[in-house]
Amino acid sequence: MKSLEEQRKASAKLLSYGLCMTYQIEEKNIDIVHNCFGKPFFKEFRDIFFNIAHCENGVAVIFSDRRVGIDIEKVREYNVFSARKVFDEFEMD
Repeated sequence: MKSLEEQRKASAKLLSYGLCMTYQIEEKNIDIVHNCFGKPFFKEFRDIFFNIAHCENGVAVIFSDRRVGIDIEKVREYNVFSARKVFDEFEMD
């Protein structure tokens, strides 16, 4: 998956599949709008929360009955200097 357009298509397919399999909602019945912070939500299904993430080689979609977030990153070589910036001593051990 290389282009942003390919990522958007893949995330739309995952979103549609998840809605159909989990909530029996057909793609034609969904209208996505955004709040003032840019967070997407379903206009007609306010009790279904979702989030989408993509990176260079992947797409992830998550659904919940509560506010939810997801993130994916490209796996890179371990860098102790970067780890020390974000982990405390217990986590580093």
